[in-house]
Amino acid sequence: MEKCHWNAGLTIAMLIGVALSAQSVDAADLSPAISEVRSVTGQVVPAAQSAWKTLATANVDQLTAILSGMKDASPLAENWLRSACDAVVERHLRSGGKLPVDTLRTFVLDSSQSPRARRSAYEWLVLAEPETPNMLLPELLNDPSLELRYDAVEYLLKQVTEAPSDDQKAVLLEQALHASRQFKQIQGISEQLKKLNRQADLTHEFGCVTEWNTVGPFPIADGNGVSTLYPPEQSLDLAATYPGKDGEMAWKEAQADGELGQLDFCKTLGKDATGVMYAVAKFNAAKPQSAQIRYETNNGTKLWLNGKLVAENEVFHAGGDWDQYVVPIQLIDGENTIKIKVCQTKRTEDWAMVWHFRLRVCDELGGAIHSEPNN
Repeated sequence: MEKCHWNAGLTIAMLIGVALSAQSVDAADLSPAISEVRSVTGQVVPAAQSAWKTLATANVDQLTAILSGMKDASPLAENWLRSACDAVVERHLRSGGKLPVDTLRTFVLDSSQSPRARRSAYEWLVLAEPETPNMLLPELLNDPSLELRYDAVEYLLKQVTEAPSDDQKAVLLEQALHASRQFKQIQGISEQLKKLNRQADLTHEFGCVTEWNTVGPFPIADGNGVSTLYPPEQSLDLAATYPGKDGEMAWKEAQADGELGQLDFCKTLGKDATGVMYAVAKFNAAKPQSAQIRYETNNGTKLWLNGKLVAENEVFHAGGDWDQYVVPIQLIDGENTIKIKVCQTKRTEDWAMVWHFRLRVCDELGGAIHSEPNN
């Protein structure tokens, strides 16, 4: 079959118009149509359009079957499946029908489903039953859907204003703090705790690594230093020394005591300093597990875990946002070695004279994973 090139957004909009004017079809096995739509890539073939129409004209009782197809689907396929569900819901409501609230509620509470699909079901459930937030959000504080978890935390924060004492307010705020995974939301909770004379340790809450050994600066002979191999990345020996501009350079303990565990090289080297710095941290994992290293910096970097290069970003003076870089990793049981190379080139603009980084270890939702104490 010859493939056709389409504007996906325009195609969906046109198909929705057709689907809304169509009659719903009797219950049938939607699996073939769901599979066809899940296979959609940048090129949309007529077979996928036909499959989408089959889904968009399905009975409302088959809504969650279509939503289930969003699990592990590509973002584009998710869009197509969600739009088919939109067509089913809108046509059903136009005809005066009621949504299957019990089925939708069960689907929302099924954390194994696609977060986006569950969010869609939640929104339709709220439309059908406005009291849904009161019924469901208290159960979703630790949900794997970041959007549903965010709403659950916001719901909890509304209870703070109704709490009869500062102690009870603080208990609710701390519960919200531990549940939240959204940076600005957490900052807001921290501010509320401060007003109650409670101090939130956000550096610990986020899982920021603060204890490092550093060495440098190594001079940048040419380029920006990111691709140049310096001794600390050829072999790692924290007892080693290296020739430097002002004599031998040795590894030194460094505490990341800046905002939220930021390690600022300019504090010791001066804001106009340039070169390449290395920082090494030991991270003790309680068990082997999948995790993420998330870090931000305005400087070019390389990152290693247990001697394996896991990230390289030759980006300078751009970014620095929270969780700027997200790196999937696999922690081993016991001691893990994190090594980062941070490069700063010669600059004269004040805004570019920054040489720092902040790094944390977390799960895929952004929840902190803490290094275990040494025995």
